[in-house]
Amino acid sequence: MAFSTSALTLGSHPVTAAYVGDVLNAASTSAVVTQNVRELTQNAILSSINPAQPGALVTLTASFIAAGPGTPTGTVTFNEGGTVLGTEVLSTTSGITTATYATSSLALGAHSITAVYAGDTLNAPSTSETFTQDVAQVTTVEIASTSNPVEFGGAITLTATVTPANSGTPTGALVFMEGSTTLGTETLSGSATASISLPNLSPAQHSFTASYGGDTTSDASTSTVFIQTVQQTTTTALSVDVNPSISGNSITLTATVTPTASGTPAGSVAFNDGNVTLGSATVNASGVATLTTSTLTAGSHSIAAVYAGDPVNLSSTSTALTQKVSQNTSIILTASRNPVQVGTIITFIATVVPGTPTGTVSFQTGNATLGTVTLASGAATFATQGLNLGSQSITASYSGDANNAPSTSSLTLTVVSQTVPVITWATPAAISFGTALSSTQLDATASVPGTFVYSPAAGTIPVAGSDTLSVTFTPTNTADYTTATASVTLIVNNKTTPTVNWAPPAAIAFGTTLSSTQLDAAASVPGTFVYSPAAGTTPADGTDTLSVTFTPTDTTDYNTATASVTLTVEGFTLSENGVSTQTVTAGGAATFKLTVAPVGSTTLPLAVNLTVSGLPPGATYTFSPTVIPAGSPATTVNLIIQTSSSSAAWNTEPQGYAPHSGMPILLTLLLLPLLGMQWLRQRMQTTPRLLAAVLFTALSLGGVVGLSGCASRGGDQVPPGGATYTLVVTETCGTLTHSFDLTLVVQK
Repeated sequence: MAFSTSALTLGSHPVTAAYVGDVLNAASTSAVVTQNVRELTQNAILSSINPAQPGALVTLTASFIAAGPGTPTGTVTFNEGGTVLGTEVLSTTSGITTATYATSSLALGAHSITAVYAGDTLNAPSTSETFTQDVAQVTTVEIASTSNPVEFGGAITLTATVTPANSGTPTGALVFMEGSTTLGTETLSGSATASISLPNLSPAQHSFTASYGGDTTSDASTSTVFIQTVQQTTTTALSVDVNPSISGNSITLTATVTPTASGTPAGSVAFNDGNVTLGSATVNASGVATLTTSTLTAGSHSIAAVYAGDPVNLSSTSTALTQKVSQNTSIILTASRNPVQVGTIITFIATVVPGTPTGTVSFQTGNATLGTVTLASGAATFATQGLNLGSQSITASYSGDANNAPSTSSLTLTVVSQTVPVITWATPAAISFGTALSSTQLDATASVPGTFVYSPAAGTIPVAGSDTLSVTFTPTNTADYTTATASVTLIVNNKTTPTVNWAPPAAIAFGTTLSSTQLDAAASVPGTFVYSPAAGTTPADGTDTLSVTFTPTDTTDYNTATASVTLTVEGFTLSENGVSTQTVTAGGAATFKLTVAPVGSTTLPLAVNLTVSGLPPGATYTFSPTVIPAGSPATTVNLIIQTSSSSAAWNTEPQGYAPHSGMPILLTLLLLPLLGMQWLRQRMQTTPRLLAAVLFTALSLGGVVGLSGCASRGGDQVPPGGATYTLVVTETCGTLTHSFDLTLVVQK
């Protein structure tokens, strides 16, 4: 009979079968059979590096997974085919069971490796799937060209060589590419090279790469970018906007660079006048470079444009351009006399300037040519006497030469029937601007008597520069002589006013004396400076004006000049800040508010002290604060005047009055009645005594009463408005003082 169960746990189980017997058969027990129960296991191989280089240390790791709760133990054998590479012991860390095998002796090629687990009492044996470990060497790919650079139209062959790091000969294929475009795939030859032919490449810089796919013993690799330059020839054409040109005038040279096939040349073009480089310019997007110059001297110039080329476009030089440069000229045309008497020989002189031109000058009157003369030392002289009466327009025309441009000049000649006086007038010496014309300059003489009228007239101040002085001579004998004119050139030297530079000086503190720090004006020409105020002066506080008079050393050509600047002197001011008049009762106090403020800055340069004069009798004063320190801003100060009870007393006695001066008179008058009565008793015989005594006493008392009434009018009186005092407040800051008045009224 058979028995099936799935209840056996992991481990070894001794199993027996016991027969209980029957009526015919005795009972029996089987031998022990050991049943082992183990888990299935799985393992897989991983490599530390794959593919690996020859000789590199490769670590193979076999990782295990158990079907049940048991942790595999025992050993793992790493095999390559039938060859044992090594046997390693399993280890478990953090629940992960592995066995590792390390080797650096794997040969080039592909290795098929398995990990065979022998199993243990709880885990069944297992074999991993085959793991392929590749051992291949590093390769490099290099590209070479049969011609680099190559001229457009020429074919090239690119050859790529694959080089292994160690030994051997790589096999396989190479892919040639330009950017992302595949040019072709070629098989490596026995020398590990592959080539591709590339005809008709366009003018440009081409970027090529070659990629090797690798084989069993050699890694894949890609070359660095190989730059193949395909160049093309160019032509350069040169043109000029003006030819011939005038010396000093600008001309523009234009070079056009044209490539043989396609594209736009880059780079620069040098413009050369023979062996001298006039300048260079960058070629624009149209292949054009331009240069403007005004440095060409008079003469013939052979100019070429040289294109320097760029990596793709070859250099080229234009055909030489002959640039003719002429110098501007002018003609000074004079006549030996003007007007001229008919039939008299007249000589014309045409001087061509500047320099010493060559060539000819033609003299014409109207459309008729009088004659043609070759220049000698830059001048042509022509004489004639066949001119008709009247005004003649005489023209001198210069033909020009290789270096000098043609020019013309004209004058009007008057031919008269009378004799033309000869006027002699020497060119006067130069004068300074501002000098009035006088006989020193206006000193023409004539060959016959007559009068001179000058223009400008005597007393005129001519303008600076070159002035023309003219004279009209009227002969006394007008029947035989005609009026004549002449002119000379007078040079007037301009008197220039020098430039005086004087920067406003920095502010100074009050008490600082002026020095070169403030008095530092400079002029555009040599000379002397006189300052006001002078150095050493102490300027007042506030805003001061400094001035200077500059006298140039060269007073002939330069005027005296003046200048001024503003200097801030940092002082202070004192002012009342409120009411300037206060009224108090004697014994009371009055408070005045004052302000001490800096001038020219935000702070006081020195400490300020305050005093008061003109106080009432017995009064005292107090300032708060008592002193304003240096560096203080505008500050409010309280002035407190404390009066006394006597501050309102006022001396009111009449002028010239002396106290008690009437007392002797009063005593005398009081004694008179007594003395009088005695005298009356002796002298009065006829008058009743009583009447005389009464009259005398009345008169005496009246005098006494009158004197006592006069003294009463001169007694002590107080004015109804109280006493008024003018207080003088004085502030002192160093040597600077300021004062102003306040009014105090003290009442009883």
